[in-house]
Amino acid sequence: MMFSQTIRRISTKPRAIELAFDKIACKNNTNKTPLVLIHGLFGSKTSNRSMARSLDTLFGNSRDIYLIDLRNHGESATARPHDYESMSLDVFKFLQAHALHRSILVGHSMGGKVVMNMILQQQMQRKMACEITMGVCIENAPAVTMPNSKFVTYIDALQSAISSGGGGETSLQTRDSVHRHLSEKLPGEQESIIQFLMTLLRRLRRNSNSNSDGSGGGGAVFESKVPLQLLRESIVAGEVSGFPLVPSSDTPPCGTPMLFIRGEASNYLCDEYIVSISSFFANFEVQTVANSGHFVNSERPVECARLIHEYIDRRED
Repeated sequence: MMFSQTIRRISTKPRAIELAFDKIACKNNTNKTPLVLIHGLFGSKTSNRSMARSLDTLFGNSRDIYLIDLRNHGESATARPHDYESMSLDVFKFLQAHALHRSILVGHSMGGKVVMNMILQQQMQRKMACEITMGVCIENAPAVTMPNSKFVTYIDALQSAISSGGGGETSLQTRDSVHRHLSEKLPGEQESIIQFLMTLLRRLRRNSNSNSDGSGGGGAVFESKVPLQLLRESIVAGEVSGFPLVPSSDTPPCGTPMLFIRGEASNYLCDEYIVSISSFFANFEVQTVANSGHFVNSERPVECARLIHEYIDRRED
C-alpha cells in the first residue's frame, strides 16, 4: 500500500452528510470536467465566489463550477468529528450525489488538505466511482503542523462577544460594538481579519424597540454561524493542522497532477514543505502570488483563477 493512515483520535467511523452548495452552470455543452471549490477554516462557499466567477470567465462558461460548504461551515449541518476523514467522505458523497464522475478539486487551506487527502485515498483504493483528475491546493501542504493558536484566540474572542450580548447595559447591542469588542480582544490584528470574523456572527433577535443597527433600547443578540466550540476542540486536538496520511517508501508518489498556490507574504506553504509535497506527489508545481497573504484566494482571486486556468489548460486534452 502506498500510504499508511495515522491512528485517529476518534475510533468511530464517521457518517457522511449532505453538503450545501452553489453552482455556476456552464452555458456551453462542452462536457468539460467540472470544478469543485472548497473553502478553508471558518470559510464557506461564498469565500471562493470571486475566484469562481473569474474561472467561469476564463474558461468561457464551458464547465460547471460547484462551491460547497464543508461540515460545520456555511449552510451545511453541524456534525462530529471535524477531521479530514469525515470531510473527505462528505465530499466523496457530494461527487456521487451529483454524478460528477470526473472532477477537478480546488481547495484553500483546510480545504486544500481535503483535496490532497481525497486524491491520495483515490490512489490507494484505485477503483472509485468518481475520478479526481487534477487537484489544486492553495496555501497548505500534506504535512502535520503545530495547531495555530491564532484560530483558538479568534474563537475565544467571538465567544466572548456572544456571551457579552446578554442585553444588559454593557452588552454588545450593535455590530459596531461587536467590532470594537473584537478589536480590543485581538490587539494589533489586521482589520481584514476583524471584518472576516464579523461575517461569522448573525443577529439572532431584535425587538420592536430597536433600530436596524440594534440601537434604540431594544438591543440585539448575536450568535455564531458555525459551531465554535466544536471547531475549537478540533483545532486544539490537531485535527485541522494534522494530515491523516504518512508516505511510504514502498511505492512511488501519486501521479495525479497537483498545483500548489501560495501567497508571497504567507508562511503556510514555505519552501521546507516542498520535500513533504514531493514525498506524496510526483507531478506537481508551485506558484507564488505576489503581494498576498494566506487568504490569497480572496485577496487576489483573479490572479489565482489565472494560474488555475493556465495549469488546467496545459494538461487537458
